[in-house]
Amino acid sequence: MTSKRLALAAAFGLAVIAADLITKALARSELKEGQTIELPLGAHLQYGENSGMAFGLFAGAGDVILIVAVIAVAGVAILLLRLASGAELLLPAALLLGGALANLADRVGDGTVTDFIDLGAWPSFNLADVAITIGVALLALALARNPTSRPRGRSSNPLLVAPSEADSSGRTDGDDRRGA
Repeated sequence: MTSKRLALAAAFGLAVIAADLITKALARSELKEGQTIELPLGAHLQYGENSGMAFGLFAGAGDVILIVAVIAVAGVAILLLRLASGAELLLPAALLLGGALANLADRVGDGTVTDFIDLGAWPSFNLADVAITIGVALLALALARNPTSRPRGRSSNPLLVAPSEADSSGRTDGDDRRGA
């Protein structure tokens, strides 16, 4: 992987963060509590704050959610840096990390994440959530399409072992279990 590609992915991730934080600031300044702006196809802009995790789970857990979010972002960053050995994984990694860092930055201020996109039957969300969702989908697609994109080296997790590391029985090179 070239440093140019890595720099481009980093710039894309920073663009995701900037776009998300700018749109959240606009939502906070322009949308009043309870105000709804109708958009085409039944979508709405409506200001809301989420003190919980995805879909409002664990709302009101405060600092616990912030700590979990920091640990999750660090874990995702480490995993993606390990996985992003190929160029096809850089865009998903940039989307996923950019979105996660943007939501984390938003949460640090007052313990909530600003949501403003409302599709009716689905919980409200923001641009960071869109980036995370697309990043996860692209990452899964890339890994399913090209198993050699997975991390090199031995792994005890069979889901992260490239096909070349498994013998004809499906065991990895380091698997000593017999008759199990």
